[in-house]
Amino acid sequence: MITDYVLTVVLFVLSALLLRSGWTATPGWARYWAVGFAFLGVSFAFGGSEHGFAVPLKCEGREKCIESSWVWIITLLTQTPGLALPVVGTTALIRPAWTTAAKIYAVIIVVVFSILAIVGAVATPLDGFLIGFLIVIIFSVPSVLLVLVLLSLPVCCCRTAKPSTAQVTTLVGWIVCIASLVWQGTGIGFGLHFNHNDIFHTIFIIGLPITYCGLAPQMLSAKEGDAQLQLGSLGGSHPV
Repeated sequence: MITDYVLTVVLFVLSALLLRSGWTATPGWARYWAVGFAFLGVSFAFGGSEHGFAVPLKCEGREKCIESSWVWIITLLTQTPGLALPVVGTTALIRPAWTTAAKIYAVIIVVVFSILAIVGAVATPLDGFLIGFLIVIIFSVPSVLLVLVLLSLPVCCCRTAKPSTAQVTTLVGWIVCIASLVWQGTGIGFGLHFNHNDIFHTIFIIGLPITYCGLAPQMLSAKEGDAQLQLGSLGGSHPV
C-alpha cells in the first residue's frame, strides 16, 4: 500500500510538472503524457487502497469474502487509459502523421478492456480471470511496447540526425519502467514485507522521473520552436 501511494504522489507531481505552463501553453503530445500520468496516479491510489484494506473491502459485513471490490475495478478502469494516452503522446512527438491511428488504438483498447472489467466485476466469469493480474498484463503490454518502439526510432533507427540527450534519456527511463514490469512478472521478492510487487513499484518510481527528465527538454524545445514560428510570422506580416 505504501509503495502504491508513493507512486501516486510521484505520478501526480510529474503530471503537474508537464502542465506547469498551463494547458494551452503545453504541447499537445505532453498533455497526453500528463493526463496519462494522472490516470496512472489514480489507478495506483485505488490499487494501494485495495491492497491495504483488502479484508474490510472484500469481507466485512458479508457472509463470505468476495473475489474483488469496486475499488479494484476502478484501479483497472483507470490503468488502461493511463498507459494508452502515452502511446498517443509519443506518436504525436515522434511520428505526428500516425497520431490518428494511435488515437484509434487508444479508444479501442480502453473500451474493450473497460467492458471486460465491468463484465468480470458483475458476472465474475472464468473464475475471476477478467479482473485478475494476467489480463491486466495482457492489455498493458501492447501500450508499453508501442511506446518503447516509438521512443527507439529517433535513437536506434530511422533517424536523420544524431539523437539528442533528451531522446536517449526518455528511452532509458522507459526501459527502466519496463524492467519494473518484468520484475513484477517474475514473482521474486525479498520477504513478506518487500515482495515482487513492492520491488516493481520501487523500480517504477525510479524509471518515471528519468522518463520525465527526457520529456521535459523536448517540451521546452517544442515551445521555443512555436515561439520562433510566431515571431517569424509577425516579422513576415510587417516587412521593412
